[in-house]
Amino acid sequence: MRKNIAIFALFMGLFFPISAMALTAIFYQPQAADTKISTQAWPTLFHSVRQQGFDALIIQWSEYGDFLKGNGDRDWLVQRVIEANNAGLKLIIGLKSDPDVFSKLHESPSTLRNYFNKLTQENKSLINYWVSALPNDAILGWYLPLEIDDKEWRDQDKLEVLQSYLQRESSINAGKPTYISSFFTGNMTPQNYANMLINLKRNSTIKLWIQDGGGTNRLTKSERTLYLNQLSNCKDPIADGVIYEIFHQTQQDEKFLAQNLSTANLASKLKMRAPCQGDSIFFEMRYLITLPPAAPPHEIP
Repeated sequence: MRKNIAIFALFMGLFFPISAMALTAIFYQPQAADTKISTQAWPTLFHSVRQQGFDALIIQWSEYGDFLKGNGDRDWLVQRVIEANNAGLKLIIGLKSDPDVFSKLHESPSTLRNYFNKLTQENKSLINYWVSALPNDAILGWYLPLEIDDKEWRDQDKLEVLQSYLQRESSINAGKPTYISSFFTGNMTPQNYANMLINLKRNSTIKLWIQDGGGTNRLTKSERTLYLNQLSNCKDPIADGVIYEIFHQTQQDEKFLAQNLSTANLASKLKMRAPCQGDSIFFEMRYLITLPPAAPPHEIP
């Protein structure tokens, strides 16, 4: 009986590769301090991630301002990505991240359109680079570090600019899916938030992950549930997956401070799975394993 099950699983894997199945993935947010970690430590770290049941690693960005732009830093990241893949982790490569992005979002729709046009060109260059740097079957897709909130995009003109941007980004993906995440903080009703996301996905192949807000705790659990339920009607789900926050934010202001969950709470959180057979994503690797030297990750804004 077990032999038959194993054969069936292998058969299904041939026709439904991992890229077509729900992911259990974790974010890794590269930081300058990480370049100081011993190169010998990384294979062990990634093996530990794989052993804990993760099948994919999401590199949150492969360029952050000037960091990772030079050949030295970029070569460093390529080596880490190869080691993660050698540990059995498939890869979703994050593209360009701008430290000043949130100030840019306050600009006029026309200025924002020009900004996004430039960002698309930079992302296209990054995609070409990674396609040449890695085996094709190592890359599951691309991640856009721009997070979609429920405040900035209440302006209809700006929302249309964002929609056009997502359409362009999902058309330069070298045959791989493109992912983006979104979060809510009570600035829209659950229904209006869902409608906004439906409009953004229209005429686009973009895949959308929703941050659960369980680490930032800006809303109560019951409030968060109202939003998440609205997005997860399995007859026609809006969300393609959920990002579970495996940290506890300790300071609610511009400077992000957070701490690890207790062992029991972390174990409980890691058992959570997205509804409707969606992707189950966890943020961030530093809250899962010890990553020396200690450098607290930035929150997904």
